[in-house]
Amino acid sequence: LWIYYPELKEADRLDGIPQYSSMMHFDISRLSRDYEIIGFKKNNLLRLSCIPKGKNLLRRIEMDFLNESSFPSSVRLTDLNEAVTSIIFKDIRINPDISDDMFRFTPDKRTTVREQTIK
Repeated sequence: LWIYYPELKEADRLDGIPQYSSMMHFDISRLSRDYEIIGFKKNNLLRLSCIPKGKNLLRRIEMDFLNESSFPSSVRLTDLNEAVTSIIFKDIRINPDISDDMFRFTPDKRTTVREQTIK
């Protein structure tokens, strides 16, 4: 998993984190392996709060789904220090034809990369 901070010219390369892997699928059955899931629905918004079942770098993951979509409109990750990372998805298209190259990230030479393996 790469987390890129373009304004800081920094990137974190995280390896060995299965709970991130399951979260990136946005699939409730996969998420339920690593997280307890609590749902809340109000009008056209469904919010899922995912609490880790075991040791984890995250305290909570919250995902918002609008209009019964199968893909979240936003994801908030809260770490053990209560720092929040928000991801907002726009122009969502489900299953378009895209090249595998779209999923390869190579930071430029001016980017400081921090590598971390979690077990």
